[in-house]
Amino acid sequence: PGDIDTGDLLVKAIEENVAFVRGDAFFADGQGTHSMRLNFSYTTEDLIAEGVRRLGRVIRDQMELSRALGI
Repeated sequence: PGDIDTGDLLVKAIEENVAFVRGDAFFADGQGTHSMRLNFSYTTEDLIAEGVRRLGRVIRDQMELSRALGI
């Protein structure tokens, strides 16, 4: 969702042993703070599924926190 800053999200994702590249790394004008780039190359389907599960949990937790705070 557009209200989640992927810079904040990355810290929480790393705590779950999953990572991504923040979207703003791919924009020359500073946009992309609410997007991310994922890489699925050179890994197994099982590890991809586990990484997506972990990342999904982190995103869901962040969305719940945002809702609770009224952000």
